[in-house]
Amino acid sequence: MVLLAVTLTVTPLRRLLSVLSRRTARRYGKRISDWNWLVRLRRPLGLWCFAYTLAHLWLFLEFDIAWDWSSAWIEIGEKPYLTAGSLALLLLIPIAATSTQAMMRRLGKNWVRLHRLSYLVAILGLLHFWWLVKPGLWRPLPDSLVLGGLLAYRVLLHTGWMEQWKGWDGSEVPEAPGERRR
Repeated sequence: MVLLAVTLTVTPLRRLLSVLSRRTARRYGKRISDWNWLVRLRRPLGLWCFAYTLAHLWLFLEFDIAWDWSSAWIEIGEKPYLTAGSLALLLLIPIAATSTQAMMRRLGKNWVRLHRLSYLVAILGLLHFWWLVKPGLWRPLPDSLVLGGLLAYRVLLHTGWMEQWKGWDGSEVPEAPGERRR
């Protein structure tokens, strides 16, 4: 959940850092494109999230059910936290498989639609986490708050309540009339 939350935080963090740089009159970071190095971290973070999920699955198969596939299917059907985790993993597979530049070009705008499934994966991961812990334990709460904030940010952008910033696509943003370069 932490890796997935960090991966989903990259885009809002770029906006926040560029706004902070402009407001504090920094030399670097006024344009959103100054923070493109953050975008280059998103793919490795997402792939590490997928690798961690596979390791999590392997540990479950090895130590909880001893590779007994018939009991695995029965447990997935009986326990909702396993169902949510399995669905999250199934949705992560196409996201991880299409994370290359070649697949981005090949899929075009459909690539963006596919990778928006990462929010559904995060919700399913949170359900998996909440249903797994014993009642009264609040360990998933910080992850839930972070994901709730990220989802609220995306909803506000999508509904138009928060305006898209200039340069959201990484293009250069001209300086405002009163702004000087230092």
